[in-house]
Amino acid sequence: METYTPKQEWLGGIEKNGQPQRTFDGLKAALGNEFELVAREDIPLTIREHRRKYQYIEAEMTAWRRRGAAGAW
Repeated sequence: METYTPKQEWLGGIEKNGQPQRTFDGLKAALGNEFELVAREDIPLTIREHRRKYQYIEAEMTAWRRRGAAGAW
């Protein structure tokens, strides 16, 4: 939301060179070759707006590891 982050700083949800750019693609480009994708999945969650109204959404979760870093997932 532009309330929190200026649109020119967004990684996705925008058009780039006339094509839609997804957040995952922008994140992958921003992390470059220094990070590798470890996991990616949709995580369901429910947001309670008030007593009788809820929103069900699926958030995309990604986990990244710096290349050459010790440790395993």
